[in-house]
Amino acid sequence: MSNFHFVSLHTALPLPYTLLELKEGQSCFFLRFLGLEEGQTEESIRLGGISGKFGILFQEPGIDAEFRCWLTIGEVYQFYQALQDCLKNLSGEAVLSHCAKEYSFLKVHFNQKGYGLVEGTFRNHQKPSLTGALSFSLSCNQTYFSLSRFERLFAELAQLQGSDKFF
Repeated sequence: MSNFHFVSLHTALPLPYTLLELKEGQSCFFLRFLGLEEGQTEESIRLGGISGKFGILFQEPGIDAEFRCWLTIGEVYQFYQALQDCLKNLSGEAVLSHCAKEYSFLKVHFNQKGYGLVEGTFRNHQKPSLTGALSFSLSCNQTYFSLSRFERLFAELAQLQGSDKFF
């Protein structure tokens, strides 16, 4: 008999839930939380935390790309913490990447005056061929970023998993 008890988890967030929205001219980048992974067990949540799905949407004239990307909740949480430090200090770098950086990578770099650059490369998690990548860069400043959507996501996930530890 198995000791694994599958749990049914549901989020109250409207899905897809936009965490990050960046716009420059006619270019738009969105990082979205798509929902919770199916088939999670009490044991897997206790040992490794809750699992979720993320996606990106990128639009500019002639391009309308939307797909799921390789990221974990822990990786997004580390990015959120680094971005929080950058906005507090108006300088620094926040990097969002999958452990295999060739699949998902987003870097936000601020200079000492709060202006910066966002660079990203993402591959569709179902077709991660090296030729199927979306790469972009956008100029930004600290006013482009709001952490409230990240805060709401992580508060909801902490309540669901019974802990604010994200791996």
